[in-house]
Amino acid sequence: MPFEPVYENFAVCRQTIKAEDKIKAECRTEIPTDSVNKIINMYAQSVITSRECADGKIRYSGKATFFICYENAENALLKCECGADFSGEIALPENCECRYYLSSDVEKAEADASGVKLGVTAYVCVRADICDATETRALCRGDGLIVKEEEIAFTRSLGLREGSYPVEEEIELGYKVAQVISQKAQAVVTAAQCGVGAIIVDGEVYLSAVTLQSGGKNDIIRENKTLPFRMEIECEEAMPACKAVARAFVKSFKTDIFVDEESGVSRVTASVLVKCEGEAFAEETRSVAGDAFSPDGVIETEREETVLIKKGEPSCEKVKIDERITVDEIPSGAYLAATCGEKAEIVAVEKDGEFIAVTGALSINALILDADGKIFSRKMETPFGCKIRAGEADDFSVVAVATDSRAKITSATETEVSAEIAFTVYPEEKRAYKLIKDVKRTGDKPVNDHAVSVYFALDNEDLWGLSKRLGVYPQNLLETNPDLQFPLTGKERIVVYRKKQPQRL
Repeated sequence: MPFEPVYENFAVCRQTIKAEDKIKAECRTEIPTDSVNKIINMYAQSVITSRECADGKIRYSGKATFFICYENAENALLKCECGADFSGEIALPENCECRYYLSSDVEKAEADASGVKLGVTAYVCVRADICDATETRALCRGDGLIVKEEEIAFTRSLGLREGSYPVEEEIELGYKVAQVISQKAQAVVTAAQCGVGAIIVDGEVYLSAVTLQSGGKNDIIRENKTLPFRMEIECEEAMPACKAVARAFVKSFKTDIFVDEESGVSRVTASVLVKCEGEAFAEETRSVAGDAFSPDGVIETEREETVLIKKGEPSCEKVKIDERITVDEIPSGAYLAATCGEKAEIVAVEKDGEFIAVTGALSINALILDADGKIFSRKMETPFGCKIRAGEADDFSVVAVATDSRAKITSATETEVSAEIAFTVYPEEKRAYKLIKDVKRTGDKPVNDHAVSVYFALDNEDLWGLSKRLGVYPQNLLETNPDLQFPLTGKERIVVYRKKQPQRL
């Protein structure tokens, strides 16, 4: 009998690799250094603008946008916005056929007053979530082989897709705005699903603006706004039965302020361009050989453990963080007017039953008015810990966005701080299979010339184990032993009939 195994190759997500690159984005502002009395507030946001994968590397470009509020030599508050480009590359693992997500985050922003013009630097961390989708090989069938079929479930990516969504909102304020001290926009994904020919992304944009009120009161006021959005990203193969994941970024953000001097009302128009990356997955099954034997030959099989990853749909949960922290002494008569620049940094995540235990650090920039009405800022940092729902996921990644921060001075050296953190959880399910990647025939089995043979059953033996032990097709055993009930008890007698081979002259 000819011996010809048949194999199939198919690409599956076998692992998620995390890599990062740290880079600086620098620029000089138009602000003369000698005109800066002090910086009240400064932060930077970053976004990836382009990427390509070639020669085993991910090459990317991005832009960091700086927002600076400072006090000049005449004690007047002024602001400046500027941007700096950055680029870099991340090496891919060897022989990795991959899909990847890129995200960037400004870990720290600094001002440099050593030159004629004020310089600013953003320390950017670019993170890559790389899905290793290399091909795997598995035995499926073959001549001279009897195989035990096994269904394995996996997801097939329909490809990464991108889309942009403009969000605009007009906010009416019942006072005159003299200056914007801080403005920030952040976007999160709350859910992702597939429709017919589209990936549907639901999310929220968090807007915050800290303004200085004009007039004698000279108060600092923070305004918050949460805007929901729904975006459809075209994906031709997507169907409602498919799964989807998505990530959201703020590509650009600007505000325009109009002050009605007669009514004393201000209108702030916020324009945000949200960029989303989405990926749809079709769930499929593949029939492979879970086991195999040859009825007339001795074979050896080589197995490889293959882990298949199925990505689940993301979910979002909001958690309120309240902490009391020790700070440098705050002058008598000063009060905390507003907070801005809140940021949540995840330090560790750990599965805890149906929950994820998250530990991290929360940082907030507090804007304080002293007894003379002068503004100064104080950075406040505190560790935090909380639990969020994880479901039945085997693994996961978590993205945290801090919003709506607040602080209250309780003593000269203590402050209560709080913030709402939106956690987006991206679950993954892992299934391990020992696939037969190679099978070889190493010899012939002894020929049994008896037309009828009777064998003793083994305790708890199933049909496949019996067939493999006796070297007989399962269907033939069932036809000649119709009364067998599996698993066997060990008391049964198994009858095997063989066709008499003609004698050669």
